[in-house]
Amino acid sequence: VPTELAGTPLAFLVESTSTPTLVLALTPRPQYEAYAAGIAALERGDYEQAAEFMRQVLDLEPKAVDAYYFLGEASRGLGRPGQAVDAFDQAVLINPAFAPAYLGRARTLQPNSPDKLVVDYANAIEADPLLVPAYLEAAVFYAGRRQWEKADEILGQAIAAGVTEPEVFIRRAEAQVNRTFYSDALHNAVEGSANDPTNLLGYLVLGEAYVENGLYNAALWPLQTYLLYQSDDPVGQAYIARAHLGVGQYDSAFSAANQALALNERSSMAYVVRGYVQNSRGQYEEALKD
Repeated sequence: VPTELAGTPLAFLVESTSTPTLVLALTPRPQYEAYAAGIAALERGDYEQAAEFMRQVLDLEPKAVDAYYFLGEASRGLGRPGQAVDAFDQAVLINPAFAPAYLGRARTLQPNSPDKLVVDYANAIEADPLLVPAYLEAAVFYAGRRQWEKADEILGQAIAAGVTEPEVFIRRAEAQVNRTFYSDALHNAVEGSANDPTNLLGYLVLGEAYVENGLYNAALWPLQTYLLYQSDDPVGQAYIARAHLGVGQYDSAFSAANQALALNERSSMAYVVRGYVQNSRGQYEEALKD
């Protein structure tokens, strides 16, 4: 990405096949005008209208599980968790295999259980082993707590089930880098990033995996791309410092390490890079301190 185009959405700069985002649980119901109107209201964020239209559908078809799901989503959007859970509960009672209702209920209940992943994520996956958001949200929960083994495990479960969503591979590579499974991480980072070159995280994880595998020259381009959009990320700056060091670009390595430390004074990787550069310059006292 040319420097002058920094900040331009990646979707405008790379070749990628855009796929429409499917509305979860959407069921064609042409016989009910209220149903289409409710979906449209939900998509534009008019949750009051969406809830009202879905109630109209349920008056006509009381066992429409998808209408209960959308009523729950509208209630969640309105900040009414109790009503949302009631709606999701009704959907599950009507159809215990209706995975979106478990996912909706999990999203509603998770804020009240910040230290433990709610069981409904597992219920959603059991009901639909290809439900990508359930895997990703569970993985993000574990990653936020640096429980990388669990994140790796659940994303591996998704891939084994047949999920092909690029972000699943990217997130798994992130977990594997943190577990020091560097060869596996590189494989998954390449797979995920190549299949969705608009995913910015993919460039960071790909760069990290290249660095950890000693492929410093290959690491430069994805990290440079990532930092054009996230220049304030100390992790990205520390990794590109290591990449520059690995190819002998000491001045660039020193500069990037300083930027990383300006953003996070506890970046051990940046201190080590800076120490190597200072040692090469004969600045032994400074190197020893770093």
